[in-house]
Amino acid sequence: MFLNKKIVCILFLLFCFVLSSPSFSESTIFYETEVVVTASRALQLKSESPASISIITAEDIKNIGAENVGDVLRFIPSAHIKSYGPLGASSSVTLRGSTSEQVLVLIDGIRMNSPQDGQVDLSTFLIDDVEKIEVVRGPASALYGADAVGGVINIITKQGGIPKTNLSLSLGNFGERKTIFARSGLLASLNYFLSVSNAQSDGYRANSDYSAQKYIFKLSQKLGKKTDLTFSSSHYQGEHGNPGSLSRPSLADEAKERKTNLSFVMDSKISSKSQLKIKAFQNYNDNEILDGATWFRHKTWVNALELQQNIQLERNDFVYGFETRGDRIDSTSNGDHQISNLAFFLNNQTTLSEITSILVGGRVDKHSVFGSQISPRIGMALHPASDITLRTSWGRAFRAPNFNDLYWPKTYMGEGNPNLNPEISESFDIGLDRKLGPSSMLTLSLFTSSVKDKIDWAPGNDGVWRPSNVSAAKLEGAEIELKRKFSKWVEAFVNYTYLKAIDANTQKELTYKPNDSYNLGFSSLIGVFENNVQVSHIGKRYINNANTQSLPPYTVANFNTSTKLGTLSFNFGIQNMFNEQYEEQADYPMPGRKYTFGVKTDL
Repeated sequence: MFLNKKIVCILFLLFCFVLSSPSFSESTIFYETEVVVTASRALQLKSESPASISIITAEDIKNIGAENVGDVLRFIPSAHIKSYGPLGASSSVTLRGSTSEQVLVLIDGIRMNSPQDGQVDLSTFLIDDVEKIEVVRGPASALYGADAVGGVINIITKQGGIPKTNLSLSLGNFGERKTIFARSGLLASLNYFLSVSNAQSDGYRANSDYSAQKYIFKLSQKLGKKTDLTFSSSHYQGEHGNPGSLSRPSLADEAKERKTNLSFVMDSKISSKSQLKIKAFQNYNDNEILDGATWFRHKTWVNALELQQNIQLERNDFVYGFETRGDRIDSTSNGDHQISNLAFFLNNQTTLSEITSILVGGRVDKHSVFGSQISPRIGMALHPASDITLRTSWGRAFRAPNFNDLYWPKTYMGEGNPNLNPEISESFDIGLDRKLGPSSMLTLSLFTSSVKDKIDWAPGNDGVWRPSNVSAAKLEGAEIELKRKFSKWVEAFVNYTYLKAIDANTQKELTYKPNDSYNLGFSSLIGVFENNVQVSHIGKRYINNANTQSLPPYTVANFNTSTKLGTLSFNFGIQNMFNEQYEEQADYPMPGRKYTFGVKTDL
């Protein structure tokens, strides 16, 4: 253990305080009724899960004034966003010191990680159709298989049904403009949702312009009283300049991306105690990159079929299922390759008494390249008092090598390695949720994780960079979060994360892993104006393995206010209010102060 002793002492005192302070009989306004689905692949109260979970609602997204999913996740404990700068530039997320390839991102339970590099570019996920985001921290391979080492982020989108039309327009400096048209309603017995959005920016650096469109269509049909059929499709197309780094700027490089996601889901209630879900989906990505005078093109496909059954017994909530998935790449760099994966998973949460439940689960994956992997998971949730939840969990998870790791062609600069093993992690956490009166919640968590067979790219004796399973990592940390609803007009939150992430071989800190980060937010209703302030602080991060170079800490504050007059809603926002000069990726400056003004009509 190498967790900072000061942090351990602080957490110990806080635990003692919340356990010994008087209990309150009132129920917490925003906690008792929070329902999640991601942690167990079944609906359950957040308070019943042994996992560490954060929930972001549509109201939270509106208050933040975010442009994409990455902007929203900045204020979650242990979440660290790394962006290359302007609107449309690549943006990724890590959880609890993981890499971005070790975080599984889902949309409505469907995997979004690219099979080429294992990452998800959050800048392409516009938020016009997002209803809720669930963030589960800690290993989740027992349910979701590869790449859920640091956790799972599930983006839950809006559904049709209620007849409504929305039209919105927003403008900002740097030539930013965004329009959204959305319509939901009923067509005979069909529920539908349609959204068309457009976003553009002139950029704040030379060659950082951006233009994107997104189209979403959903159709739901109820068969009798027990079965729902849902078809969903989305298409994103965007292009932007690639300005390069400050030391190697580019005035000509550019990128184009097209993404199409199709899914079909059948959800059937077999009986009052049993539910069957069948899900089929395809993800298609087509990326074109102009680098110098050469165009590179990478096309990937993910085709999957999932079958899951949920069974509720007297004291057991049982989930099991099968999954088959095929990934393919056709690339001017990687060539044409295919891999497949077959999996079986089960998860059982047993209620031992009114105050105790135990979770036991696991998954077996059979991969066409690296063979079989077993991912067990156990957890416990205790309720020693009506206002206290104690939770603990342990799990094993893995990250599968991606197409770049396996098949990058041999050049004078780099070469893939088809003999790689998956990264393996074991993680343990313990936490406490404490209601402090009818409208406050204190959450504490301690976590530790070890990763072996970590895949690192490094130069060989011939100077060619290749990936290999050569390193190991140790990560430990603590999360503290306090939410308080002072009245129906005023509420606030604050969270702090301490992280120590080191290379187990060199004892050096891992790159881009801040020791300290905190976020705070304040919302108030003054007259007809709803006002929101959010502050995010990220500590120093080393940017090389030798720990001789680092990025300085930074603090960014945002402000957003909105009001509604009849069917019209207006909002005004300022991002980076104090014009902080900072970088999330070395040599790629983030934008300065930015203003936005928007109007939306609800018909």
